[in-house]
Amino acid sequence: MLSTEAVGSKSRAVHANFARVHLKENVSLIKEINELRRELKFTRSQVYDLEAALKLTKKIQPQDVPETESGKDLPGMPPTVRLSEQEETGRIIEMQRLEIQRLRDQIQGQEQLPGFHPFAGMRLPSLLGAEADLKLQTK
Repeated sequence: MLSTEAVGSKSRAVHANFARVHLKENVSLIKEINELRRELKFTRSQVYDLEAALKLTKKIQPQDVPETESGKDLPGMPPTVRLSEQEETGRIIEMQRLEIQRLRDQIQGQEQLPGFHPFAGMRLPSLLGAEADLKLQTK
């Protein structure tokens, strides 16, 4: 039989190894979360810039003239250019939303892997409310 000292030593070694593995996992998860937060911050700033550009183009366009009327152009800007800029801005925003959704799905997939231990109760803020507000503003 093993002495109690040998059992205790083995138990401490197993515990130390377990703690080391979890520490490495926590460090990698924190790095990933920080990277996602930086990316989210950058994406939000891009959305803000695009929204500001959209508001600027809306202020430039006369309110009483429909966009499809081609007889009244802004100086140097044919209506097709204005429409394509708005469409491009909308596409960029939609692509960013899809990328955010893809990253969320990827995170959820990783959370379901065995051995993945997310921090208790820590979640990134939801963008669902912000996306709904953004959709209302862009329409």
